[in-house]
Amino acid sequence: MATNQPSLRWTVPPPRGWRAEQLQGEVLSESGMSGRIPEVNIAVSPSLVSGNPSLSAHEVKFLITRDRAAGVLDWAKSRFQTDPYSRPEAGGGYSISSLYLDTPDFAVYRKHGSFGRAKFRIRRYGVSKRVFLERKLKVGDKVSKRRSDLAIDELPGLDLTGAKQSGGSAAWYEKRLHLRGLRVVCQISYERIALVGSNEWGPLRLTLDEAVHVVRMEEPRFAEPGTGELLLENHMILELKFRGKMPAVFKELAQFLTLQPGAVSKYRLGLFKLGCAPDLQVNGGGRVAPHHA
Repeated sequence: MATNQPSLRWTVPPPRGWRAEQLQGEVLSESGMSGRIPEVNIAVSPSLVSGNPSLSAHEVKFLITRDRAAGVLDWAKSRFQTDPYSRPEAGGGYSISSLYLDTPDFAVYRKHGSFGRAKFRIRRYGVSKRVFLERKLKVGDKVSKRRSDLAIDELPGLDLTGAKQSGGSAAWYEKRLHLRGLRVVCQISYERIALVGSNEWGPLRLTLDEAVHVVRMEEPRFAEPGTGELLLENHMILELKFRGKMPAVFKELAQFLTLQPGAVSKYRLGLFKLGCAPDLQVNGGGRVAPHHA
């Protein structure tokens, strides 16, 4: 896939654990760009840098009010760079739409066994003609992602039966969907503002997500961003992504705004909103919103 990535270079030594040849490897940015570049790109999401699998990322989430989000942005803009793939006409952000996959009995939602550690989704940025087949793996408090890109016109031909032996870039994804019995259950779309930086461990990323919508889907196709029911009307999701220890700059933010991390899952909130997944119960009584990641 061709790339026109800007030249964003490390202002500190390369991240710990990286060998020289890994710095030549493929880099995938969270906003959908990919390519082979001579130096690590600070616009890359920490969980998406290919190479050393031991360098899994940490992702810390906060559910915050819109007023507090404005304070976060004011604080962050003097300390980070704007994601180079953002759209100035959209206020420095971009839209993301993801098709989430689950089993007929919602084993991913229920976190049954290994289904609780891996989420499979198909992601599109804006109205791009390419999409990403993505697995997000969480072990303990560490997150890693694997993804392959695909032309959106090829999406209807994605094979979930296990019959096709294509050997193409989607083969690994098709195989796992078949073995796990996964199918599309919903689309979640939202607007994201992203700021980027780096430290000695690698890329740093701060994102704020708003206008989160969910719509029921049963086949691999995308609806327009913003289609469906609105989630979190008065709140935004702040996420801090990094490698190694919590960076001092993120500790400063948490202390400055007295933030407390919490588990927030757009997918679980979305299915709860649609009423198409098992409810969570408290003391045998009321229905509660499943924020858990």
